[in-house]
Amino acid sequence: MIVMCPLSVQVTSKKYWILNLNNYRNAHYRTLAKAKREYARVMARQVRCLPGWNRVSVRFTLYPGSARRVDTSNVCSIQEKFLMDAVVRAGKLPDDDWRHVVKTTYLFGEVDRARPRVEAEFIDMDI
Repeated sequence: MIVMCPLSVQVTSKKYWILNLNNYRNAHYRTLAKAKREYARVMARQVRCLPGWNRVSVRFTLYPGSARRVDTSNVCSIQEKFLMDAVVRAGKLPDDDWRHVVKTTYLFGEVDRARPRVEAEFIDMDI
């Protein structure tokens, strides 16, 4: 099962918050909380459509919107944090600890100027 994740979320009427580790590290806790809530809201429909799992492996593939150098793990680590918290909150996974998320992989896809995104692929490990 694959979900499409945004590279940024809107935190005020004029400001978008880019989902990467550098911004996460430097942001005020209220900005982080708002970004996380907005991310969960944006992803809610896709998360609701997910089946439930007990144990999964997740593959995050980054498709940036430009050919600029990018650290894949800076982007995918925050995507993992926000997405897995939304998945757990929706009741699709008991927890996002090592017992339930047994493997996480970060990959670079290709530049996609039309649809920059991160694709998260969930693989059921109990099959």
